[in-house]
Amino acid sequence: MQPAYHKPSYWDTRYTEHPEPLEWYQNYNSLKSHIQSHVYPLHSVLHVGCGNSSLPLEMEKDGYKRIHNIDISAVLIERMIEEMGEGRGGIEWQVMDCRSMEFEDETFDRVLDKGCMDTVLATEESERAGEWIAAALLSHTLVCKSLKTQAHNELGFSLLVHSLAVASYLSHVSRVLRPAGKFILVSLSPPSTNLPFLSNEDFSWNVECTELVKPVIGGEREKMNLSEDPKSAHYLYVCTMGNDCE
Repeated sequence: MQPAYHKPSYWDTRYTEHPEPLEWYQNYNSLKSHIQSHVYPLHSVLHVGCGNSSLPLEMEKDGYKRIHNIDISAVLIERMIEEMGEGRGGIEWQVMDCRSMEFEDETFDRVLDKGCMDTVLATEESERAGEWIAAALLSHTLVCKSLKTQAHNELGFSLLVHSLAVASYLSHVSRVLRPAGKFILVSLSPPSTNLPFLSNEDFSWNVECTELVKPVIGGEREKMNLSEDPKSAHYLYVCTMGNDCE
């Protein structure tokens, strides 16, 4: 059974039982060149689903001073504030659900997501979800209609709810980004799954995707043709507001 990644109680329990730092997917060193290409030190950055990643602290060392970290787990955020200090050098921590962000419109220059969207989408049927999502999430209208017509099919109502949660999350990302802002997403999911969400015409994003080699246990990197095995890759999506690449 798929863990309840979308529930605060799951993460509160996980961070209570396993308080040691965990870096999802890629560490800062592996992402550094990509981040520096799109995020500048003066930018206001929202780090969504921050967990206890060292990413904001590593970015701080490189001169980034305006990083706002949010996570659904109150246990985690309380610990991060206790260990790191609230408002340390412009780095802040706040309990917040990415599906219902409370920020004002156009608050941030950049939004960073390293695995958060994947957890929002995760369901028991996630391995079979990609093709249906690609067909169903072309517009919010189609999704709403599908709530009636697809509720009893093999994918089930659970997948529809999680798909709508992703749509809600991305709507908030679009809302809190400033003009010419960028949403930078690191995901396990290939373009066949994510592009139907990210290319939604409601957002008017220019989307670029880059394949990243998964880190191998032990810190070494595997040399392979990523296109031969999609599961060997992570994917970096850079979504730019208003088709502006600056």
